[in-house]
Amino acid sequence: MTIISAMSSTSEYEKIPEICEKLSSMIRYNISSSEDFGNLDGEILHAENYLELMKIRYEDKFQYSMSYVGEIQNCHLPKFIIQPLLENCFAHGFRNKEFPWQINIQIYCTEECWEVQIQDNGCGISPQELENLKLELFKMRSRDVRMLMKEMKIGGLSIKNVYIRLYLTYGNHMLFDIQSNPNGTCITVGGNYENTCNGCGR
Repeated sequence: MTIISAMSSTSEYEKIPEICEKLSSMIRYNISSSEDFGNLDGEILHAENYLELMKIRYEDKFQYSMSYVGEIQNCHLPKFIIQPLLENCFAHGFRNKEFPWQINIQIYCTEECWEVQIQDNGCGISPQELENLKLELFKMRSRDVRMLMKEMKIGGLSIKNVYIRLYLTYGNHMLFDIQSNPNGTCITVGGNYENTCNGCGR
């Protein structure tokens, strides 16, 4: 909405229909179903709409790429896994980073599993902060499931929320990894098709 407001009084007002279309698509995805699961195609489109809006906002100061390895399978996975991780790049990774900003997304699909890798060129996470985060995430595996679900509703769509929902869906078959250095951060998420929607495949 901020982008629309800013462009309405400039020579770029012709971009407003495109912005509204992408925003409408994102809203439809948000309210399309009361279910907590979607498909990989829907997740990718939702993420791409978000990135396109950021591209319009920051213009040449931000670039992104998206590549595929393998054919996307018709699988179900928790909704809102990819876009929150992209949003995290802007909220944290790019916070103290000069332009240009870059996000590279790689999507891997096999007959057994799906995997999405998100890499930015942000300021990275310090070794101590990364170690603390990984330890905190790992400790969540021993927490009471009902308490974790309650925390998801309170905590919003943060990295911890994404981690919890992947674990509740795939258990030990989930894929969640964070690597970081001063040149950026890479987050990889994924899961095994056989364990999708099983509650928790521990």
